[in-house]
Formats: sequence, structure tokens, C-alpha cells
Amino acid sequence: MEIQMNKRTADYIADQLADQILSGAIRGGTPLKQEELSGLLGASRIPVREALQIIEHQGLAVRLATRHVVTADFSDAHIREIYGIIGDIERRVLCDLAASEQQGENPGIFVEETLTELEFHRRIYGMTDNAYVRNILKNAVECYVRFAISLPRQETGSADAEYRKGTEWQDGFWQKREVKSRQLSANELRGAAAQMEPYYEELAARVVTERGKHQ
Repeated sequence: MEIQMNKRTADYIADQLADQILSGAIRGGTPLKQEELSGLLGASRIPVREALQIIEHQGLAVRLATRHVVTADFSDAHIREIYGIIGDIERRVLCDLAASEQQGENPGIFVEETLTELEFHRRIYGMTDNAYVRNILKNAVECYVRFAISLPRQETGSADAEYRKGTEWQDGFWQKREVKSRQLSANELRGAAAQMEPYYEELAARVVTERGKHQ
């Protein structure tokens, strides 16, 4: 299943707000007012209202009993927990895909020279036939993963050696890529699944470091 990414004005605004919230540039509990955001972003109130609904759905904003919207408050532990959960869901999807591919039940994930790291994650959620899981992963990838990938890589202490070893599977995807499209084998999918934990630990470390700059 191919996922078509057609962004609207509201999506672009939501991405900007998400990046500012995740980076810590907009602190937790900050009121998000349509009128102020419309003037600041030079956009009409309709896409701004839609953008607020998007980030609320992503867990980045909270609607109070007064109907006012404020940014969610994240601790470093929250950030690590969020990325750990995303990684666990992707691991499960990759394991399911590997099992199905081994039995010849699905077309698998294809990679090619132009594949990016973000696009690889999109292909993971695009291949699951579980609509609920696909929706969860799509929200996670287009918000939390997209933001983390845009940040500089971080050393993760004692886990870093394991991360470096574990991310060797990426070489064939977006570093030493082949010109022709090829399908990942069941073993490659299982190898990727096994390394989701250290991979997402490193993504979380990027975000935590970035947030530390705004404290």
C-alpha cells in the first residue's frame, strides 16, 4: 500500500507548531490562540484551527474544559517513553511483515537508491493491513520521527556501541543503496526489527538534547 503525502496549509502549520513544541521552544502549558497564531503565521483562522486539531490528535496539545488549547508538558522521561513505544510498534509490524513474507503472503518492502530514512518509516506503516496500527504509526512518523530525524545524531552512552552495531542494517537502505529497486528479505526485516530499540533510544536522545537548549 503506497501512502500519498499531500500536505495542506494546515499540515504545514501543524508541522511548524509540532517542531516548536517538541524542541521545547514553546513551553508546556503555553496557550495556543487562533487569533494570535493567524497573525503570527500570516494564515487565515481556518487552517490554524485545523492545525490545532492535528497537534491535539498527536498528543502535543491539550484542550481544557474552558475549550482553550494549551501545549502539552513533556519531561525527558515522557520523550523517551514516547519514542520507545513507537519503536515497539514498528518492531511488531516488521516482525509480522517478515513472517508474512517468508510465507509468501505479502509483496514486502522495496528499497531503492532514492529511499530516505523518513520514507523507510513511511513504508513500514504503509505495509500494515491493520488500519488502527497504521493510523497510530502514521501520526507518530509524520510528527515525532520526522522531527527527530531532522536533528543531529547523539551519542547514547553505554548503548551507543550497540546502536552503531545495530544500525548496520540501514546501510543497504539509505547509505549504500542500490540503483535498482529490490525487496527486503525476511531476514533483513527481522534484523531491522531487532534494532528498533537502540535506534529509537538514539532518536529520543536527539530530542532530549534539543529540548535542553531551551531550558
